[in-house]
Amino acid sequence: MEEENLSTDEAAAIARCFKSQDFTAFIANGIYCEGVKYNFLREEDKKVVYAKRKGEGAITLQASKTAIVIAHSPEGSQQGNLNKAVAVIAEYLESSGM
Repeated sequence: MEEENLSTDEAAAIARCFKSQDFTAFIANGIYCEGVKYNFLREEDKKVVYAKRKGEGAITLQASKTAIVIAHSPEGSQQGNLNKAVAVIAEYLESSGM
């Protein structure tokens, strides 16, 4: 798995949406990660966001108490596996008080 390198602006935009639990900016503008605009697909429970871009793959974002776990799956791979992996990490952080 490759490390994601978000810009300061990208990280701030993501943090704002999760902190406010208002994802309308993602719906209107997409989600930028490493300069790539991903199209918002859906959110669940104000904690998990799914996005995709044809040719680039998909991203999954899930918030814990103090962090947002972000992961990318390349085009053609199973986003469901990515979603499970992100959930395991975010739930571990939650159980650790993070």
